[in-house]
Amino acid sequence: MKPKKMSGSKKMAWLLFAITTLLTTYSIYSSMEGIGVAIWSLGIPSAVGLYANKQYQLRKEYEIESNNKERG
Repeated sequence: MKPKKMSGSKKMAWLLFAITTLLTTYSIYSSMEGIGVAIWSLGIPSAVGLYANKQYQLRKEYEIESNNKERG
């Protein structure tokens, strides 16, 4: 069985997560904890939302395809 290719939205979500983590780490290391918290609290929910939205879209597409196969 061939593994499914990761979509662009999922790649973007993981990239956003990685960049947010790196910027937060750098901010804390540079004694800018407030900025680090702001970056983390904005970046992580954005990444999670993007990933979750893509999962929802894929699930709905699968349901539509399954219904179409059942009907004919």
